[in-house]
Amino acid sequence: MQDGQTPLGVQGRLRRDERNRVASVDPYVQGERSFGDRWRLLPRLRGSTVRFESSDRYLANGDDSGSVRYRAVTPTLGVVYLRSASGSICMAAASRHRR
Repeated sequence: MQDGQTPLGVQGRLRRDERNRVASVDPYVQGERSFGDRWRLLPRLRGSTVRFESSDRYLANGDDSGSVRYRAVTPTLGVVYLRSASGSICMAAASRHRR
């Protein structure tokens, strides 16, 4: 620490030079089906994609560039009971994806 300031990084020769990018897309579709005056069924399907990419520009220690992509589809099903004009009860179930 100098002059009350916290040092940022270490001075010296370059040891790292890279560009990292992350992109994700999560589109979904949802439907609704009525059963009688008070019941609604809400199916939903979401497709998720995320991509990580790293471009290594410091090649003195080899090229550590690379990328990885994860994809998953998640279904959900909801049920709504309309108790009155001002209130309802909702329940939903979904699967999840893990890596």
